[in-house]
Amino acid sequence: MKTRIAIAFVAVLFAIVAFSLAPHPANAQEYVGQRYFGVNIGQAKAGYASCDEGPTLTWTNCPDKDIGIKLYAGHNLHKNFAVEAGFIDFGEFKPRLAVSGGRRIDRGLIKISGKSLFIAGMGKVHVHPKANLFGKIGLHRWDIETGIEWEEPGRWPPQPDVDDDGVDLFYGIGGEVAPFSNEKVKLRVEYEMFTADDFNNSGSDIDFEFISVGVIYAF
Repeated sequence: MKTRIAIAFVAVLFAIVAFSLAPHPANAQEYVGQRYFGVNIGQAKAGYASCDEGPTLTWTNCPDKDIGIKLYAGHNLHKNFAVEAGFIDFGEFKPRLAVSGGRRIDRGLIKISGKSLFIAGMGKVHVHPKANLFGKIGLHRWDIETGIEWEEPGRWPPQPDVDDDGVDLFYGIGGEVAPFSNEKVKLRVEYEMFTADDFNNSGSDIDFEFISVGVIYAF
């Protein structure tokens, strides 16, 4: 699945570049007032506390990766500006950690799952009547659950799962292309970074990178 997503990401990116190099009229026009909805699927990567290591702590499989999905809708207020809102499920991640104490090493599995509701402003640059590049910045309300499973649970007291939420900034870049005669259907490729600052008042952050491809229908 991850290989297919990578191939689709490259294919859409190549299409955007190809359209931008093709001859086109000087004035590219986006339908002002046009609304749209879309769905993206891609690779989400989660970094817990930036995967920092120390003299007694080491990580493996951190940051971990999973398949994420995003549903969203938007409104083109201007040919160069839009607002967009949606929901994203980042998936589930299982980085491993090892804690050293004297001659003993305790190993465990961290479980992380995250979801987010977001709203953003988008600036668009038209490189062709059927293709544009964009950047976005906005706010997202995240909801993250974490837990830990020790390989030898008797050595540590049981630790309850943690469920925390908050609001932070996020940003992204990407591109869109309408390769079909029906210009209401577009393909999108994008990179986004979502951060949950000070998770559970621990002073640590959880970062989600999301690289995805998607389909948009405008109306």
